[in-house]
Amino acid sequence: MEVYPIYLFTFIALYVQVYLLIVLFEEWDTIFASTKEKNLTYYPEVVIAVPCWNESKTVEKTILSLLAINYPKYKFKIWAVDDGSKDNTFEILKNCKEKYDKFDQLIVLQKENGGKHTVLNFVLEKNPDCEIFGCLDADSFVFPDALKNMLIPFEENKEVMAVTPMMVVRKPENILQAIQSVEYNFGLLLKRIFSAINGIHVTPGPFSLFRRVVFEKIGGYKPAHNTEDMEITFRMQKNFMKIVSATDAYVETSTPDTFYKLYKQRLRWTQGFMQNSLDYKDMILRPKYGNVAMLTIPLGWVGVVMVLYIALFTIYTFVKKIIHLYQTWQVLKLDMIFHHYDLIDMFMKIYFRTDFLYFLVVPVLVSGIIFMLMGHHLSLKENRKLHYILYYMFLWEFIVPWWFARALYNTLTKRAGEWR
Repeated sequence: MEVYPIYLFTFIALYVQVYLLIVLFEEWDTIFASTKEKNLTYYPEVVIAVPCWNESKTVEKTILSLLAINYPKYKFKIWAVDDGSKDNTFEILKNCKEKYDKFDQLIVLQKENGGKHTVLNFVLEKNPDCEIFGCLDADSFVFPDALKNMLIPFEENKEVMAVTPMMVVRKPENILQAIQSVEYNFGLLLKRIFSAINGIHVTPGPFSLFRRVVFEKIGGYKPAHNTEDMEITFRMQKNFMKIVSATDAYVETSTPDTFYKLYKQRLRWTQGFMQNSLDYKDMILRPKYGNVAMLTIPLGWVGVVMVLYIALFTIYTFVKKIIHLYQTWQVLKLDMIFHHYDLIDMFMKIYFRTDFLYFLVVPVLVSGIIFMLMGHHLSLKENRKLHYILYYMFLWEFIVPWWFARALYNTLTKRAGEWR
């Protein structure tokens, strides 16, 4: 029997999914714990930075969502900083201050463009006495109880240094956004599972919270290949700081509505992961750094290679079959082809070469669907549409290889990533 890497990749996928299922059942009470009925006994001083660069379409709704948060107003400050926008973002921020800021919570400033990390460091420098620091991207919208639900893990466990939210897609309007909605819903469950084993590798821009002491101990944000939220997480993990995922703390984020915008966003994310993981390569596969080093980072690289191999394998097999069909047509004529070749059988053979591979693939697909359905259940009602899952299953695999391939090329050739 010929040996193909596809067998190895499929076995790895099956092994990982079995492991995640074991963690899911062992940590069920933690993963699905609710904070809805819990209340804070202490209200720390919270500062949220809102970095803005050409965000005139969404920033007003972002600010309104922050002002509507259920939290003592005198304990909660919002620093909206325009980072040298070329549109009227700053004017909109000033208008928000005048129209909506009844309790003097909103500080609006403008600075020369320097990148998101410079805004975050600027706000940190201006607030040395805050207890909790966070960021909300200017295209995201936080739910009123999210802050309270995210502060509870800090209060319950003094070792928790950062908390990430439940990120969902805001009102999918086309198939591409519907597919991303399934991906984000899938991520709701996976983030909780990786939280349970301390394997989180990114504290995303939409409303992750940190104890102020984190930055005192390990320093502020860095350029980090345009993925400062990933680099700070790698640095925290290297310094053995605990990061958890909150439950019942929802944040909606706007997602790209065209393939080009999605490609640019995911290229930055994927390339940022690769380059940051190389910057922290001394952590990888070293047990003292825990599951993020032994599982999360290696799996990220294996996933990229696996997706690219499967894409190339599919193209190669498909082209090979077409050539064979053409050669058959030359000999048997067109009306004989379908007598000798069943097209469905041909399609199946592109993906499933042997009975043994069937044996591996079926449980991978079944467990993957189970994970998607569970994540689907954790999401908001408007995103719980089963046909979104069908879009994801049949289309996503044809989209992802585009930015994976370019990100790998850029990383290997040491090309700098772009913000947009």
